[in-house]
Amino acid sequence: LLHKDHIGTVRTKMLARSYVWWKGLDDDIEKKVSACSVCQLTQNDNSPKVYIPLDRSPGPWYRIHVDLLETFKSKFFILVDEYSKWLECWVVSSATAETIIGLFRECFSRYGLPHIVAMDNGPPFSSQEVKNYLTQHNVRLFFSPPYNPTSNGEAERHVQEIKKLLLRSVVGTTLKNKNMSMTARLHQCLFAHRSTPSTVTKKSPAELFLQFPVRCPLSMLSPTDDFKLTSNENCVPYVQFKINDCVLVKNTKKGLFKWSPARVMEKLGKVVYLVSLVGGMVRKVHLNQMKPSKLPENEHPPARKDSPDDSSDLWCPTTSSPVIPGSPRTPVRRTPRSSGIGGSRPVATSLDQQTPPRRSDRERRAPARFSHSQYD
Repeated sequence: LLHKDHIGTVRTKMLARSYVWWKGLDDDIEKKVSACSVCQLTQNDNSPKVYIPLDRSPGPWYRIHVDLLETFKSKFFILVDEYSKWLECWVVSSATAETIIGLFRECFSRYGLPHIVAMDNGPPFSSQEVKNYLTQHNVRLFFSPPYNPTSNGEAERHVQEIKKLLLRSVVGTTLKNKNMSMTARLHQCLFAHRSTPSTVTKKSPAELFLQFPVRCPLSMLSPTDDFKLTSNENCVPYVQFKINDCVLVKNTKKGLFKWSPARVMEKLGKVVYLVSLVGGMVRKVHLNQMKPSKLPENEHPPARKDSPDDSSDLWCPTTSSPVIPGSPRTPVRRTPRSSGIGGSRPVATSLDQQTPPRRSDRERRAPARFSHSQYD
């Protein structure tokens, strides 16, 4: 009669003490309630949970955990390395076995095959296609018991992490009136996760997985010396040219001459130079496209003290006056070089004057090796 309504052990005792009492009342009520089949089948699970952690992975990419999540009307497939907490995540349109196998194949091509893959009993993971693909690559499968997410807790924890980062990204961009695609948000969240130290390992996932910390905007607060490349002692010595040196530049177009006389204007790097060709054009060439010239100096472009600011591949000198389309250009005439040692430099005349084309006044003759007249 006291336990007719199945009100529990404590309340049954309180009800009994209000009306009756006998020796051993509490013990009798406890035995009666504990043997009640209705109470046993409907009581809450108050038993202590047993947490037995899995053996820690000996190194990166030994055991990975995978799972699916859905938020902001998008589906995501995540993959977590248990050792380093390295996180991979993709936006998927459909969570099919073919899609999951394709993502596995992409990830394995980057980092290799893991030893163990832990997953839940979701439809894409429990499919025979996924099982066959992983088994064929000698990957052990670990399926968590149904409705026990703690067995795949590594993936479940990172599911919550991704949801939290995406939510804050959406709220932050909304307050700033910025538009960003879901893929861009995901990449931003992954970069933040990989470069931030973990509370478990005390290091960032990149340090444990890639063996070096990734460079982020905060890295600029502590400037470090640039990497100094060691010189190769077995390197073949190469010629270095100075400004205003006479050189021959290899022609890039087919023609009679394979080399064109030029003059060095500026040194852009160890093996890159800015040279001036005959005709006023300027080219950026590699050292392999140059060689010292033994031609007379008057066959090269005149020496210049200034160099153009633009170091593009092809540069033509311009004037301050605008160029009208369709109108002929007026070339600049230079006076011929004096034959003396202290001869004057070529002097440019005004563009407004009608002058003949800018070319050398000397008589050009073909080299003797191309002429057969002397052997006739």
